[in-house]
Amino acid sequence: MFRQTEFALLENWRLKLTNANNQSIIKESMAKYGFNDVKLVAGNDLLQNTVNIWDFNKQEDIETAQASNKFKTVKQELHTLFMEHRTKARDLMLSDHPDAVVALKLAGNTPDAYQDWLALVKLFYKGLDNNPSYKETLFEFNVSEEDLTKAKDLIVSVEHNRSEYLREVGESEDATKQKDAAFATMAKWMKKFDAAARHALADHPQLLEALGIKRKS
Repeated sequence: MFRQTEFALLENWRLKLTNANNQSIIKESMAKYGFNDVKLVAGNDLLQNTVNIWDFNKQEDIETAQASNKFKTVKQELHTLFMEHRTKARDLMLSDHPDAVVALKLAGNTPDAYQDWLALVKLFYKGLDNNPSYKETLFEFNVSEEDLTKAKDLIVSVEHNRSEYLREVGESEDATKQKDAAFATMAKWMKKFDAAARHALADHPQLLEALGIKRKS
């Protein structure tokens, strides 16, 4: 891992290359150690590419966080509605339709695992659709057909938003790998730059300091 933050590293590298390009003594001295105009241009291009990849990775992280929040919001909305319907169904069905306790899996707590939870939610609403008498009983407790339709629409929305979230996670992870590789390449290039600068500017400690490079004791 890098000791500095990524932003600090990028700024440090930018300042080094800017000073190497703009200060004539540094530029002339570095050219003697292989860091001529062509090499410095290559370094600037490499840095800009690293910055672009870093920016892209940050944007992917933002999009992943947004997708996660949207998924969690829709999931919570469905869960709240489902728990209301399930509680009412459990209170009603025990006396009127005891078979519904098994058919709709009304006994026990709702599972925490997403797949198990969603399977239970789907089974509940599908069971109501397949058994009109269950629906009619539930309607007695201030539940409408529109409420059930809303729940089923939310199921579709939850699945869609989870897919979007997982897609964003994959893209973010790929962007992170690209960013890490770009930083590693840039760090390797700058390590050679620093080594060359220590030799090229051995007699100019103040210029080494301008590059943010400490002299090795």
